[in-house]
Amino acid sequence: MTDSELRTLGVIIATLGGAAIGVERERSGHARGPEARFAGVRTFTLLGGLAGLAGWLWAQGMPWLAVVLLAGAAALVVTAYRAVAARDPDGTTEVAALVTLAAGVLGGLGHLALSSAVVAVTALLLIEKSRVHALVERLDDTAVRAGIRFAVMAVVLMPLLPTGPYGPLGGIRPRQLWMFVLFFSGISFAGYLARLFVGARHGYLVAGLLGGIASSTSVTLSFARASRHEDESVGRPLAYGVIAACTALFVRVIAATAVLSLPLAVRLGPLLVAPFLAGVAAVLVGLRRPRQDRPEVQSLRNPLQVGAALQMAL
Repeated sequence: MTDSELRTLGVIIATLGGAAIGVERERSGHARGPEARFAGVRTFTLLGGLAGLAGWLWAQGMPWLAVVLLAGAAALVVTAYRAVAARDPDGTTEVAALVTLAAGVLGGLGHLALSSAVVAVTALLLIEKSRVHALVERLDDTAVRAGIRFAVMAVVLMPLLPTGPYGPLGGIRPRQLWMFVLFFSGISFAGYLARLFVGARHGYLVAGLLGGIASSTSVTLSFARASRHEDESVGRPLAYGVIAACTALFVRVIAATAVLSLPLAVRLGPLLVAPFLAGVAAVLVGLRRPRQDRPEVQSLRNPLQVGAALQMAL
């Protein structure tokens, strides 16, 4: 496919992308009624096509004409928002229009995959509005702080580290080691989030399984402490929860080993099959028992487990 054909296809994708976002705005009721926003399916389709043409014009050596078209479209969006901001400050539709313009320009320039991805993610966020808000409401302060710290570790600190190597015997590569720290911390953080969103609705066993993704030691300690203050009838479910956490540990070990050294993971795998299957069998037995409510186990103060991640990297 030639560059000209690629950009022409990009204009078509930009138009269809605008139509997709417009359909969502139309069906959600934001384009109709007394409190309607400025754009529905027709306007968004035209905005996508206009942005795609702007990208095509830019690629053809006419940047000024492209800038005029984009500036006019952006001015229309800003004016529409100012007209309704007094009664409704929500600017989701207007921001979606600006994103449509940006994605359309990318399509017109020939970046089809990126343009399509932007449109798809935008449409998904708009459609899943209620679920996104519910997800945010369930986040606690610990999760928010950990997420920001992880973003700083990945976006700010990693680019500042030198690539290396330094020293003898192949040397030390600081940036590569930091990637391992991010990997191990990411596993712990993902386990914490899974436990936060899912564990509270299930029994000790599933809570232990999810918590084991983050730290099987922490689950064991928390459940052991809970067993000292709970009724004797919950002792067996707590024990199943500890077994589930230790079973999840084998998956973590294999995953981490495969990232560090795939040949080593291949050799290690058969050695972990027997204890893993034994743990799975115990978990299945526990799942067949009547479900119990989960106790108030202690939440991880540091879901990233940076100290443990640094030890693993070293």
